[in-house]
Amino acid sequence: MKIVVNEKFAHLADFVRKIPLWDFPQERVFCNARNTVVKTSAGGVELVVKRYKRPTLANCFIYTFFRPGKARRAYEYAEKLLDRGIETARPVAYIEKKRYGFFHTGYFISEYLPYATLEHTEHLTDTEKQWLADDFVLFTARLHESGMFPGDYNRGNIMYYKRNCRFHFALIDINRFRFGKASLADSMKAFDQLGLTVAQIGGFIRYATLRGLDVYDALMAFLFIKKGSGIKNRLKSRLKSFLGIAPRTGEERRFT
Repeated sequence: MKIVVNEKFAHLADFVRKIPLWDFPQERVFCNARNTVVKTSAGGVELVVKRYKRPTLANCFIYTFFRPGKARRAYEYAEKLLDRGIETARPVAYIEKKRYGFFHTGYFISEYLPYATLEHTEHLTDTEKQWLADDFVLFTARLHESGMFPGDYNRGNIMYYKRNCRFHFALIDINRFRFGKASLADSMKAFDQLGLTVAQIGGFIRYATLRGLDVYDALMAFLFIKKGSGIKNRLKSRLKSFLGIAPRTGEERRFT
């Protein structure tokens, strides 16, 4: 078993070692479906522990020899984001448990962030919602201009808070992240994942303008991706219906 503890949280090492035994107080269960995500506390620090579902046999082999597992990626990507000035939960530790020499289960431990996600804006005034939208466009443009592209940029994975009359953002569920140059289509995928519609064109145009993109080309790329994802989602929904698999709830999607 491999255990890596952030040196800033070295005092939590004994606690981290207990996690594979699931021997710790659970203050709140966020999700217990595909992955298990719980809130706990140790050493005066509020924590989130995420236990990833055991991967397929093929991925067990891949995570053993060719590619880092999700827990390790979440830990390392969190360090990268923080180094580049993008807020996310500070990584505390990750654990990779093996069985018969092959990867078996991954655990990621991070600090708890007490912010709301973009799924929950009902308490904001209409004016605040507009400010939130404007600041979020700036945040997304900055993220992409810096060569950072989240693989799952949905509202449940984006937290926000207000400080000094401005909205700030933090990203969670970051094990699927790309760094480096990306195509126009890669940039437009973010808006499709957010559920942006053509009717919400104002923010889209502002994003394209901020990045110096041709608005028409960007819009065409977005519409092409949106049409493709619509077909994909319908096929996935029909397959799940055929197999009798219930759709995941919003809370489950947020942490899986």
